[in-house]
Amino acid sequence: ESSDAKGIEKCHSNRAACREKLVGTSYGKEKSELIEGGLEDGRKCVKIDPAFVRGYQRLATFLILSIKDTTERGSENDDFQEPNRDNDNHDENDDDDNMSSFKGRSASADAAVLRLRRE
Repeated sequence: ESSDAKGIEKCHSNRAACREKLVGTSYGKEKSELIEGGLEDGRKCVKIDPAFVRGYQRLATFLILSIKDTTERGSENDDFQEPNRDNDNHDENDDDDNMSSFKGRSASADAAVLRLRRE
């Protein structure tokens, strides 16, 4: 690690903390962009210094905010199909076609998981 990069994880952590404060007063696209930036900062903290615990805290905070934001906005993912949750009209084979690994979670949680998997 070069002397120029020493402590840079703290800069990412501090920027993530600022973004976290701004998320509370933001809406729509601005809020989503702040959350995405916070996720990126958290990941950089952990990558630069895996022993920097605050980086994991920042990352966890923004993962939770991401799921909440997705829940609030609803599913905007056009290629996502909600698994069939109607027990009366449920065909056992539907789960295979509708991503059975998501069984039991809400559609918004499913969309958040898909979004995080793509990153």
